[in-house]
Amino acid sequence: MKFYFHYILILLLATKSVNSQTITIDAQIETPKIIENSLKMGNPGSTGKEITINNKFLSLAGKPMIPVMGEIHFSRCNPDKWEDLILKMKANGITIISTYVFWIYHEEEKGTFNWEGSKNLKRFIELCKKHDVWAYPRIGPWCHGEVRNGGLPDWIVNQEEFKPRTNDAKYLEYVDQWYREISEQLKGLYYKDDGPVIGIQLENEYWRGKGGEKHIMTLKNIALNYGIDVPMYTITGWRNTSTPENEVIPLWGGYPAAPWNTDIKEIKSNASYVFNKPINDQSIGNEASTTKYQPNYSLYPYFTCELGIGNQISEHRRPVLSPIDGITIATSNVASGSNLPGYYVFAGGLNPVGKLTTLHEERYESGYWNEYPIISYDFQAALRETGEISSAYHKLKPLHYFLSEFGEQLAPMTPIIPSNNDNPDDLQYAFRVKDNSGYLFVSNYYRGHKKTTKKDVQFHIKLKEGDIKIPSSSINIEDSTVFIYTM
Repeated sequence: MKFYFHYILILLLATKSVNSQTITIDAQIETPKIIENSLKMGNPGSTGKEITINNKFLSLAGKPMIPVMGEIHFSRCNPDKWEDLILKMKANGITIISTYVFWIYHEEEKGTFNWEGSKNLKRFIELCKKHDVWAYPRIGPWCHGEVRNGGLPDWIVNQEEFKPRTNDAKYLEYVDQWYREISEQLKGLYYKDDGPVIGIQLENEYWRGKGGEKHIMTLKNIALNYGIDVPMYTITGWRNTSTPENEVIPLWGGYPAAPWNTDIKEIKSNASYVFNKPINDQSIGNEASTTKYQPNYSLYPYFTCELGIGNQISEHRRPVLSPIDGITIATSNVASGSNLPGYYVFAGGLNPVGKLTTLHEERYESGYWNEYPIISYDFQAALRETGEISSAYHKLKPLHYFLSEFGEQLAPMTPIIPSNNDNPDDLQYAFRVKDNSGYLFVSNYYRGHKKTTKKDVQFHIKLKEGDIKIPSSSINIEDSTVFIYTM
């Protein structure tokens, strides 16, 4: 059986050639050990539908699966459109809907919380439950998300009594109140209660390295104290993110452009288009942070939360993206062994305006890195800020349906990827294998580069129980071609 998708259906044009370029992949490997029960996650859910996670993949009721996560910010969307947007995401194959909960949106004025209208987290999660999709709140306290102060209220940022984003007792007193408010919104909607909330992200881009783990653990314990007991606790992992061992799972990402860069230099290389890209991608986020801190990432599965279908534009960087940027980046990650593709953002929106200030990230008052649009948060996403379906949406859908159909077999498989494949013109390929079966991933697209046609290509796969050739006749692989071949 064959399943393939790409921008040009090049496999349908395959022709025989006596001078084929044979690419040999030795897939005669032993399956790496799966480490069970080492991650200290929360309540897995009721019997028969338990969510468990090992160092390689997530399982539902004991069966491996590859869920797909897409981000939408409920508070950036008209609540009358929430249901429509959730249904469009589900129809695309999204199984987990993640959403930031921006503190400044809900407590702009100290002591006055607002959970009404577009800020009604409870109603949004209830709609996820109604339509049988899992939910994943990213609760901060600091979120970034191109929001003023990274989502911290001005009254937190401007005081001089304590230092935010630390274990300062006064700061934690306010964080405790914030998490308590969130817990009230989520009460009865956790997976342990047969609700849709399967996980929580703590903080975001907490680039404090060694020593910062104590703060992440403090946040986790505050959440647990308020009953936020879920199958998965995560953080964003890139750069120097503090990672208390086995307590949280670092999630990764990759984008087609970098509007957060403070310079206007041309981006000539992007590891997001390379199979076997570094998990800890240094291109994400402000360039001020560098990585010296290296936890043992082999303890955790390779999951992502920020694969860019598009990017937000900034005042000085305004990338125009292709509909196939998102599908190529997602395929690259899955080919490289990722077992949870997660998109930021899958649906764009509009920034609300606060009582006291605008709420977009801006550098003139808050001192943040970049100046972003006051209202638009379109992000060139699969679902645009209007709710309109983009071309990228249609490119992604076959991949998500493929993962739904074949995820149980694919999740335990190990990727075999050639080394020294980071030249923009290199043909990207990987074979994920277990025992005598596998999936071949191929890409000949790299943003900003016109790639040469790879002529007369055929893959020779060496398996334990014999060799196969994919496809049966050599083919030409043109620029902007991405496909998966199953056996």
